[in-house]
Amino acid sequence: MSAELKNTVAALQTKVAYLEATLAQMMEKAAKKQAKKAAKFINRATLSLPQSENEGDATDATDTTPSTPKKKKAKKVRDPDAPKKAPNAWIVFTMRVDALLKEHGVAGKAVENKQFASALKTKKPYDEWADEEILTEKASWTKPEVSKQSQAKSDAEAASTGAESGSKPKKGRGPSKKTKKNEEVVAEVP
Repeated sequence: MSAELKNTVAALQTKVAYLEATLAQMMEKAAKKQAKKAAKFINRATLSLPQSENEGDATDATDTTPSTPKKKKAKKVRDPDAPKKAPNAWIVFTMRVDALLKEHGVAGKAVENKQFASALKTKKPYDEWADEEILTEKASWTKPEVSKQSQAKSDAEAASTGAESGSKPKKGRGPSKKTKKNEEVVAEVP
């Protein structure tokens, strides 16, 4: 063999060795990536399986997961025969007002009775109302045209639309350019 041919063979052998090393590195990276994917899949699969009580607490030496998954709390089972929680003072008061109004035949709809009880609440504390006082207040009480809830809803809508309702102007901006032009046009046309 000639010297030129020997040099070419040697160069090709070097390139083959380099390509083999590069291929080995790529295969190693691919194997690691595939192992990570498999570990994630196994981790997800074990999270969905119910945990048995017989499994040991010690972690396996071959376990490659970075941390142990958190266990979900079991849903609390309610006893249907358990006693209910005591009603608060407002509920007791509204039940008393409802019963009193029904007893005397002046009860309206449930919503009206709650509105009436709310009106009473603003005047005195719950426990200071005598039955006779409640009945005399009911005789002079008129149902509000708009409930507090409807009023609050309309107020919120008005606030979100801004100055369209005319209640409050926007802060800090002053009149817009269009408004100034319109005012100038109106001023020029006498």
